Amino acid sequence: MNKVIESSHINNKKYEIIFFDEKHHKKALELNHLIVRDPQTRLFLSPIRKSVLSRCLSNGSGFGIGIIAEKEMAAYRLVLYPNQNTDLYLDHEDPALDMSVDIPKVQLKYLARLAGVAVHPLFRRHRLASTLTKIALRLLKQNDFRYALTSCHPKNEYSLRHLTKLGFKACALKKRENGNHRLILFNDFFEGEQNA
Repeated sequence: MNKVIESSHINNKKYEIIFFDEKHHKKALELNHLIVRDPQTRLFLSPIRKSVLSRCLSNGSGFGIGIIAEKEMAAYRLVLYPNQNTDLYLDHEDPALDMSVDIPKVQLKYLARLAGVAVHPLFRRHRLASTLTKIALRLLKQNDFRYALTSCHPKNEYSLRHLTKLGFKACALKKRENGNHRLILFNDFFEGEQNA
């Protein structure tokens, strides 16, 4: 049984936000495949690798949260935790892309990586990506994380706007092997509190 985080409605249709597990693996991959072929989003998004999805769902390596509407996955957000076997700074779509940020090595255990988000085209314009990101950040804070790292295409205005509202700041512009660029964004959850 899925652990329900919260429930609500979109266009009079009930949906649940859940922690998802291996049984949602296929639906998440299908959703990702759909959005990377969508003309509105294919410039900004890339296919997520099965290994990244599996890692997010492995015990202690991260988590996935999803929005289920009418038994279909309407959206998901993936989060990776640091561990000794993998590197949070490696981009899952382009391992040559350096996503490192300037924090002391002893603080790396408090850094999590927002590794992927997808929203089904039929459920866009309902702030689902933003909702999932807010929940992911809340969960990270509740579990003593201090920092979050993510990336997005520099022309993805929606993502940049919602990530900036949630406290992320651009810290680098990097170029992938395929010639596309990624904006690296970083969030120190306590930065505003220290300056207050």
